[in-house]
This record gives sequence, structure tokens and C-alpha cells, in this order.
Amino acid sequence: MRIVLLLWLFLTLGLPATPALAQNSIEDGVTILFDENAHPLAFAGKNHVADGLYPRMVAEAFRRMKVPVRLEAVPWTRALMSVDAGAAGIGGLYQTEQRLQHYDYSDPIYEERVLLYFRADHPVVFEHIRDLDHLRIGVMRGWAYCPGFDKARAEGRLTADTADNDDQNLAKLAAGRIDAMLMVEPQDGSLPAPGGLQLGVAARPIAENSVYIAFDKKAGKTDLIAHFNQAIEEMKTDGTYGALVAEVKAPARP
Repeated sequence: MRIVLLLWLFLTLGLPATPALAQNSIEDGVTILFDENAHPLAFAGKNHVADGLYPRMVAEAFRRMKVPVRLEAVPWTRALMSVDAGAAGIGGLYQTEQRLQHYDYSDPIYEERVLLYFRADHPVVFEHIRDLDHLRIGVMRGWAYCPGFDKARAEGRLTADTADNDDQNLAKLAAGRIDAMLMVEPQDGSLPAPGGLQLGVAARPIAENSVYIAFDKKAGKTDLIAHFNQAIEEMKTDGTYGALVAEVKAPARP
């Protein structure tokens, strides 16, 4: 009789049967998408499996969480559409006011410095965003950079010329099709110089942006994110995080 009573209480009161991570079923694992052209931070490896600093960080965090994870590298615009549809999470994302309304974010996993690059023989003076007015600036398709730049772009004060990767923008810069380009500072601080192109770089960054993983709020992944944050902190404490950052170097460019 006592067993029957306990069973009745469990069924009628709806007592939880699983711990915190059961907020959403994770038996089938989690998919997180990354930019396929953000060397060396994220890029497409074999069979479009994501590689680079961010995927390696995320893979190690999920290994510690004992949660299956699929890390896929796709065009950035496709990654954004997929997270908006609730089909996957996204890695390497900046925060914006608009995105905060729709996405649940992790704690920051890295800090990026976005720099302005130009041809050394055609330097661009940059102190404030208004210095870029009337210039043609190469940017990555689907990227948000910082409120000031994005506002100037929306208002038409400058022309944002989009490309799928940094190499395309470097080629356009070499050909004189753009005046400057935005690019995340390489890990080793070097200046890429494809085809003998001599680059200059503004001393002041356009932006210093924290990078996160995120899920659409409709996906209900807040508990998963909390466990992810804990795993990243453990990695920082035991030295794994620093070792991953140190081993990822800027790739050689043609």
C-alpha cells in the first residue's frame, strides 16, 4: 500500500525524474555551428567538421560535460539562420542588443580585436568611426562588428563591401576595389601579405568583442549553458584553456 501511495504522489504531483540537464532532452546530442571561413578561430575541416580554436574549446567543454556534440562548419549566414530557427546552437557569436532579445548566451569564451587594415601605399587615418565616412570597407558577410560601425553602415555613411572570407577582401584591397578592410587580429600578431601586398594597420582597434556560444531562447538551453560555463572555468583553472589558445596559430596565406 505504501508503494502504491508513493507512486500516486509521483504521478499526480509531477515530481522531476531527471537532474538539471533534462530541461531539454540531450540524448541525441547538441549541434553547434561555426563559421567555415574564420581561420584560425573556426574553419571547415574534413567533412565540414568544424576545427580551430573555438570548436576545440567547445569540444573539450562538452567532453567534460559528458554531452554528445556535433561541431559543423558552414557559411556564417547559414549558421545564423539555423540558430534563429532553433535547429542548432552557434559558436563564435558577438552580442548585440537585438541578438540579446532572441538568444541565450554563454559566458565569454574569448576576446577578439577587430582591426582596420589598408594598403601601406594608401594609408587610412582612423581615430573615430566618422573617419571612415565615404570609404568602401571590406567586411565579412553576415557579421556585426560594433554599434558605431554598424550604425554608420546602416545610415549609408560608408559602404560595406561584403565577402565570404578574409582572403577575398585582401584580394579586393590589393586590386584597389576597397579602401580598407576589417579583420580579426591574427593570433601571432603578424600581417598577412598575399601576393606581395604590403599592409598597414590602424593602431586603434575598431572593436574588442567578447565571443560566445548561443542558442535561440525557444530552444530552452539555459541549464546546458550553465554547465558549459562551468566547464570553461575548469579549463581555465587547470591550464587547458591557455594551452588551446597557445597551440592555434595564424595560418600561412598564399
